[in-house]
Amino acid sequence: MQEEAEALEKEQLFWQFAIIITALVVLVSGGFRCILTSRLVLPIADLTVAAALLSGGDWNQRVNIYRPDELGTLAKAFNRMALQLQKLFPSLEAKN
Repeated sequence: MQEEAEALEKEQLFWQFAIIITALVVLVSGGFRCILTSRLVLPIADLTVAAALLSGGDWNQRVNIYRPDELGTLAKAFNRMALQLQKLFPSLEAKN
């Protein structure tokens, strides 16, 4: 009877451990998802919206993404391009 009680106790400890590990994995993966969303997906979405508005003729579009990585480089290039278009477009319209 005592061996059966010990076996049941070990099984219960195993399942408690498995539940705790599963909960930790879910929490950590949720944290990575939040970080990925805020650091990667949202800036790309901002660039997409700004590019769509710029292509629709809103020459004042700029993005506020200041990062030392490729997204920051892309944002700087977008802002320079938008400024050039803003300056160039009125002179092109005046020639027509």
